[in-house]
Amino acid sequence: AYNTSKKVRQQVEWDEDYKKYVWTLLIQQKIMNQANVLHKAGFTEAEKLYDYAQNVIFFDQTNREGHAAKVYFNRLFGKNFSREYECDINSALDYGYAILLSVFNREIVLNGYITQLGIKHINEYNQFNLVDDLMEPFRQIVDVWVYDNLRDQEFLKYEYRLGLTDLLNAKIKYGKETCSVTVAMDKYVKGFIKYISEKDSSKFHCPVVSSIERRK
Repeated sequence: AYNTSKKVRQQVEWDEDYKKYVWTLLIQQKIMNQANVLHKAGFTEAEKLYDYAQNVIFFDQTNREGHAAKVYFNRLFGKNFSREYECDINSALDYGYAILLSVFNREIVLNGYITQLGIKHINEYNQFNLVDDLMEPFRQIVDVWVYDNLRDQEFLKYEYRLGLTDLLNAKIKYGKETCSVTVAMDKYVKGFIKYISEKDSSKFHCPVVSSIERRK
């Protein structure tokens, strides 16, 4: 139903400075969500992350994102934890992120755009550059679940994979409403496109994540 060739031409012509501006907002909210997660878990390092979020400059040229990630993951999963290691925690995080990626991929394509053309991620061998960009403030949904369920466990249990898949039905705050993660993703992708194509921010919100409200 969508005129994809026209939309892809528009996507190629998205304003470079505006893309950088939108990326700055995404990273700010990602760090805010990380701070919220730490705050909710009772960790004082939350204050440092709130400070980082306030000090993200245009296109995050001072890499507040990287500094925040180190503090955040070390506080959640221990001083020796690194996203580079092979371990059950990382397997669980990767599994959860892959679920988010597949939904975002579908949403972007359904709206007539291509996933290869990102706003910050520009790896020519990555077919999900735009997905990786848009996912940033949603990743904390997975992080919270893994922290709540797996920090002292093995990931190999089948029910943990089901739990991560069921996160799509969890409730989060999007704009002024509370909705499922899947509905929030749909609204977010549409809002992002309207924002970056028409500079209309009225429908674009980043999800606010601190804890996960399970389905009753």
